[in-house]
Amino acid sequence: MCVNLEQTDKVSVVIASYNSSAYITRAIHSVLSQNYADIEIIIADDASTDNTCALVSQLDDPRIKLICLPAHRGQATARNTAIRAATGRYIAFLDSDDYWLSDKLTVQIRNMKARRAVFSHTNYWIKWEDEDSETLFEVPEKINSDYLLTHGNIINTSSVVYDAGILGKIYMPCFPLAEDYATWLTLLNQFSCRSVLGVCRNLTYRIRRPGSLSSRWVIMRWFHLKVYLDIKKLSLMRSLYCFFIVQLRSIYKRVEKIISPSRRAG
Repeated sequence: MCVNLEQTDKVSVVIASYNSSAYITRAIHSVLSQNYADIEIIIADDASTDNTCALVSQLDDPRIKLICLPAHRGQATARNTAIRAATGRYIAFLDSDDYWLSDKLTVQIRNMKARRAVFSHTNYWIKWEDEDSETLFEVPEKINSDYLLTHGNIINTSSVVYDAGILGKIYMPCFPLAEDYATWLTLLNQFSCRSVLGVCRNLTYRIRRPGSLSSRWVIMRWFHLKVYLDIKKLSLMRSLYCFFIVQLRSIYKRVEKIISPSRRAG
């Protein structure tokens, strides 16, 4: 049964896809299964060479809008295309290989309204496709841009919801492997940390698979360094400091994962 929140506002769910036929229907069904009533799903396919568009076209639901781009332009362009077509007050992101728990939007929007937040993200489970393990990533309730600079991109794009009624539509820069990180850093400079809410509930599954963009660790770290230099306009010394602090934290987490048993959902 759908939950009708007081003064419910539409949520536009943005999904960028590229050769996602093995995952896209699961992602879409996790949105259609939400107990939040007022949603639309906008899938912008970045010129897939598989049957992703055909699979989405077969889903008979008026809440689904499919945009098939004529040429491969990258994830930021696909997301921005979907954002332009969005009609909801709230905009949420979901990567095509990730998925949500059924109360994700209800919990998140309710918390945003109660705390007067304009931007929120949640805890999430990380699942490696080729490993039988799950790791829970717990987010702090409050962060600012300085925190992101020294902790890396702890905000999972598939967990993000923002209030476009207040912030307007936010478009991502074309910055491969770091467009989301660049966007969050820029946003967090524009409003106080009281407007940013980390919802400490486990509501999102992030799938890591061999060959996916997020699994290209070394290349992604290089682009994060370029974010410090080109987007944040930090000095070289400050950029290198932030870069190495983030790497040390990442190494510590990887070692911790090896010596500690995986935590499983449920």
